[in-house]
Amino acid sequence: MDQTLLKNKDIKAILGIPERRIINLSDKGVVQPFIDSAGAGSQRRYNYVSLLEFALAEALFKFGLGVHVVRRILSELRQGGHLLSWAENWDEYYDAVAKKQIQWLKKQYENPFFRSVVLSDGTVLDIGDLDLDNSTDLALVKNKLKPAKPSGLLVCKFKEDGSLELKLVPWDRENHLATLFLGEYAYANAGLLIIDIGKTKEQVDKRVEAYKG
Repeated sequence: MDQTLLKNKDIKAILGIPERRIINLSDKGVVQPFIDSAGAGSQRRYNYVSLLEFALAEALFKFGLGVHVVRRILSELRQGGHLLSWAENWDEYYDAVAKKQIQWLKKQYENPFFRSVVLSDGTVLDIGDLDLDNSTDLALVKNKLKPAKPSGLLVCKFKEDGSLELKLVPWDRENHLATLFLGEYAYANAGLLIIDIGKTKEQVDKRVEAYKG
């Protein structure tokens, strides 16, 4: 990923966010600059992940979330390195998380409604055929389930006790696998907020390319 560092004016030009708002979001710790200002006359510098954070923050604000909630969500993504690893090396990130998702899927085989999954390309996958103890078979299954391009859903689970839990699901909204996961979360929590970060990334990338061009 391009590690070109950006200034406030670059963020404004790419995402269309006013500079005053960019400064405000940085001052409040919602978005973390790659290089913070070091006193009078110095300017903050942002990298690609910072750019994604601004875009995600704007998407979250559109759902009516307050600054403290958006700051908490982005902070947890940042501390866990989730957004960084997802954005900079999606293939490696997918390999790391796919096994856990497939293991969950395998457990659903006892439910007659989940014995087969229709993939985005129309392929029908029989869950009973998944052999997760065989590394070769696991690799084949992961490749079959892997989207053609970076995708992901940021799932914000608001629990009854007021706590918040985040999860990145490595599929898009059209993938039936994502539907299975989201359905379980919806019934287990007080509220569910889903952001298509794959779409967000795609939009940001297009804006970056237009800005460079």
